[in-house]
Amino acid sequence: MVAATFWALLANGIVATQVVEDGTLSSLIPFFIFSFLFFGVTTYISLDIGLSVTDLIGGVSDPPDRLGNIPLFVFTSIWPAAAALIYLLIMAYIVLRILNETRPMWFYLLSALLFVLSQLAWFLLGRVLCDASDSKVDGSFLATLLETAAVGVLYLGWKSITEGAFVHATLRGDYSSEN
Repeated sequence: MVAATFWALLANGIVATQVVEDGTLSSLIPFFIFSFLFFGVTTYISLDIGLSVTDLIGGVSDPPDRLGNIPLFVFTSIWPAAAALIYLLIMAYIVLRILNETRPMWFYLLSALLFVLSQLAWFLLGRVLCDASDSKVDGSFLATLLETAAVGVLYLGWKSITEGAFVHATLRGDYSSEN
């Protein structure tokens, strides 16, 4: 699910460049095909590793407490970071070059910072928080809070780019994408 979600983020950034018009079949078909592919491949790898269905991806870990897999790590950790970075670069190009705005870029940068902090909390503070709270809270709790804040700030960035389009379309009674 993580890999598919970050594909959706990146796909929305690509569609924002107007390479293809949003909402058309030429943008929706690749979006859904790649979403299902990312979800399917990541789910297969996860189940194959966790349940040892086949030896294709890596088989049973020895010892079992050292369960780990490079393809799964790439799809659930490296890919989301790369997709988020590419999305940030695309949106920086759109906001700073095409729209010639600076305010929305601050939202995108703050969202990126919150995302990086959430990943650091997940990877570096997990054991520390778990030990300090007698296993009541771990790094995933703080990471979830920071990721939720990152998504909220990302929405504010998107809203600041599109706020005039929806208001004017509603006042005119025109709900098409051309304003």
